[in-house]
Amino acid sequence: MSHQLPLEVRFLKRYSKQLQGAGIPAHNCERLVAKLAKKLGFDCQVMSSPTALFLSFSYLDDEDDQRPIPMQLMRMEPPSINLGNSAELYAIGNDLMDNLITAEQANNLLNGWTPRQVYPAWLQIICWGLTGGSVAVMLHSSWVGASVACLTSALTGLLAMQSGPLIREGGLEAIAALFSTFLVFAFNTVVPGIDVMVVIMSSLIVLIPGLGLTIAVTELSTQHLASGSARLAGALVTILKLGLGVLIGSVVVKWFGWQLLASPPEPLAVPPDWFRWAALLAASFSFAVLFSVRHKE
Repeated sequence: MSHQLPLEVRFLKRYSKQLQGAGIPAHNCERLVAKLAKKLGFDCQVMSSPTALFLSFSYLDDEDDQRPIPMQLMRMEPPSINLGNSAELYAIGNDLMDNLITAEQANNLLNGWTPRQVYPAWLQIICWGLTGGSVAVMLHSSWVGASVACLTSALTGLLAMQSGPLIREGGLEAIAALFSTFLVFAFNTVVPGIDVMVVIMSSLIVLIPGLGLTIAVTELSTQHLASGSARLAGALVTILKLGLGVLIGSVVVKWFGWQLLASPPEPLAVPPDWFRWAALLAASFSFAVLFSVRHKE
């Protein structure tokens, strides 16, 4: 005969699943869930990794033999970092810790709760383009190179947002890198002198897992070796796929006879030094939108 899990356990199970899905580091996820469990009268041992969650519950009143709770194992998809969802989940946990809401109210908030993007799709695509152009400017690219990076990055963002789940889970980075490489070389045939490799890297900057690498190193430094190693391996594979896409794209464009000129006809105009400060502000705003940072933050 099966028995329903206690309400508090059901809430903590949902809550930890949403925390992991929002890309919260393992040490923060485990510490917060364990703290909330103690608040609700349970001892909880948590093991979080990018693809799995283990939860082991026991009552704090030492009556485990009379009321055993089975271990909870959840298979997870690799997380996508969403700072807006992370902030909302932290707020729910803090409200529960401060007795502003009950466990039942917190569970109702999470019942049917799905991760969401704070900003509309059209703004995200614009910010993809702004990010690529801004990074190209900060890497001393020309006006033409920054414009090409802006357009290519926006088209790459459109490809990433409209692609199906099979492509996103598999070869999205390689396809995006191949697509960007082809476009940049095509523009270089029209306007020779573009710093091709800088523009390609700028176009793909959103897909480079910089924040994922930072979280992985943080987890390793806090002795969460399983989660940190898995996240680090995932980030390195993403970089490998991006490099492979650029390599294949460079081979493909040679079939069209598109070669880099040893010396361009004339150097292209470069933005003034002060313009990099404007590019830095634009990149900061764009990354905030793409990571779904809430307005008040």
